[in-house]
Amino acid sequence: MDILTTLTAIGGAATGINSVAGLIGRAATFLNAESLSDEGFIRAYYLEVSKNIEILKTVDSSALRKLDIRSAAFKTLVNSLDMEIGVALLCSDERKSQTLLEFLAEGFEVEMHSDLEENPAAVPVMVDVRKAVWFTVQRVELLKGLSALEGDIFKHGFYLDIRIRNILDHLSLIRIKLEDNPAVKSVRQSARV
Repeated sequence: MDILTTLTAIGGAATGINSVAGLIGRAATFLNAESLSDEGFIRAYYLEVSKNIEILKTVDSSALRKLDIRSAAFKTLVNSLDMEIGVALLCSDERKSQTLLEFLAEGFEVEMHSDLEENPAAVPVMVDVRKAVWFTVQRVELLKGLSALEGDIFKHGFYLDIRIRNILDHLSLIRIKLEDNPAVKSVRQSARV
């Protein structure tokens, strides 16, 4: 049994469960989409990133500061964020064409804010697209998992506004790189008719 079949089976068993196996199983759908070209894959990721950005941009960051990580409002927010195509982009060895490798290697600077301080200073960090995708997937999935935990077990509070701002900053810079990509640029230009 190949790894994708195994992951798909695990993901199917974990449907509805907030788990990495479930996420990878859902991402396997995109990995198995043989009819989806690399350019189509990049466009699909652009749609996923854009949707997540638009959701996060509508949220009042000062309200996030007051929310408990386990509140229904926060759970709804993080569970509305999709990461499947980002995971597929990171996990696919078969899809490592020159087009995708070049896209993943593109670098940029992002300002990071410590999510353990109330008013953190911005620290510029150089990352490539692969690291930014990894960051967003890892941070969103971590927030989903933490929001599901019960009881008073956390060592420290969460500055959810800062965590979400870091995720939004990374997604926004990924979207800029996606919009510069010929696969996305051609569709966006033709849609402006």
